[in-house]
Amino acid sequence: MKTRRQIIPDVVSGQSLVKLNSRAKAREAAVLMNDSQVSSVLVVDANDNLCGIFTVRDVARRIVGGGMDPDATSLSKVMTKNPTCVAANDTPQSALALMQDGGFRHLPVTDDGTSDGKLIGIVSRRIFYPEEEALLEFEKRLWEHIR
Repeated sequence: MKTRRQIIPDVVSGQSLVKLNSRAKAREAAVLMNDSQVSSVLVVDANDNLCGIFTVRDVARRIVGGGMDPDATSLSKVMTKNPTCVAANDTPQSALALMQDGGFRHLPVTDDGTSDGKLIGIVSRRIFYPEEEALLEFEKRLWEHIR
């Protein structure tokens, strides 16, 4: 019998979180993302609580596209505040559905699935490619069966 995959431990176990304080500047976040080879930074407060997320898309749209100075702009001004999160015990399929519905590429993982929960990790759309391929293959077989 196939077991149900969960975000934890199947997807983000042992993940090293890339995070910055909300007072950090946008350039620092962009350099950190580049150096860490990731496309998002979790933004936390002084107590390490999640308060937002900042992505390469934000760099392009809000900083560059908005004509902002990355050396003078704090993350608190350009991050997505109180981001949608996924719970650690959710399935990859539910995370994909949240991403699809909200137009997100990244979802923070918290113990309870809220932005107030304990921060555990982050998932990005690209790590779910196998699940997406399986869903597409299932849909293809279903359509072939219907015809």
